[in-house]
Amino acid sequence: MGGPGLETVRMALYVSFPILMFYLANSPSLFRRPISQATREEDKKRQELLKQEIKANLDIFREFEKHKEKSN
Repeated sequence: MGGPGLETVRMALYVSFPILMFYLANSPSLFRRPISQATREEDKKRQELLKQEIKANLDIFREFEKHKEKSN
């Protein structure tokens, strides 16, 4: 049907496609921006949660200090 030239092209495609996919999947330059952006968003969320937790703990500590002063 196609001859040896077509079979050579098909074989080259069959071999080069997986190699290209592995190269693209393992290329850090493609993933650097989305990952760093997601990391920054997670860090912002984590910082907000930590701030809220610290404020709550400070309130608890202040109440403890007030009760401690009243008992003395």
